[in-house]
Amino acid sequence: MTFIAGALIIVVPWVVRNDVQLGTPVVGTTGSGFVAYQGHNPRADGGPSAAVAAEVVTPFAALPRTQREVQTNALASRLAREWATHHLVQEVRLVPRRLAHLYSSDSGGVDWIQVDRPAFSASGARRLTTLSDIAFFGLVALSVLGLPVWARRRDPRVWLVVAIVPFYTLIFGLLLIGDPRYHYIEYLPLAILAGASLATPLAAVREHVARLVDATIAQRSAA
Repeated sequence: MTFIAGALIIVVPWVVRNDVQLGTPVVGTTGSGFVAYQGHNPRADGGPSAAVAAEVVTPFAALPRTQREVQTNALASRLAREWATHHLVQEVRLVPRRLAHLYSSDSGGVDWIQVDRPAFSASGARRLTTLSDIAFFGLVALSVLGLPVWARRRDPRVWLVVAIVPFYTLIFGLLLIGDPRYHYIEYLPLAILAGASLATPLAAVREHVARLVDATIAQRSAA
């Protein structure tokens, strides 16, 4: 209930704001339908597609920006729902593909930097992507090692933090599309989980050093 209440505190004011500013109570962002249609259409492969996105943007290109966003979101949301409800088998097959797009790499930041005016050479971008992948998957590994430590604490508040990971996995794995940049929000809960896997051996080392110091002091006092 705490998690739901927290979500409502954030979402409800934004829906009211959208109703006032846009004239319709859009939940979240006007980009949600735009993204959803990329994940639920005849050409969907689990990832983003500029060509598919253009299909719902082009019909409203002449409208003012606000109207264009609202109309695009409404059309894209409707098309995504219709396709998903009439192609359930394909929807199931797309889930692992969306998850692969979401988690197979940590290249999202580099990809965006390289759009239009690349900041790095092709080889430099590949090296930076490799470093990003190492950092991300290393953090995932450490967070998995930290899970048992947090579980022993039996503090339900911990699971509110951990819940961010499965929540975003479901949102982008089932409802939207997979893209590496969408898992960046998970860095915070993963870092908190990983902290336990690092803190435990450090605490053991500190305790061992303290015992050695105590033993040394005791020996010198005895002498």
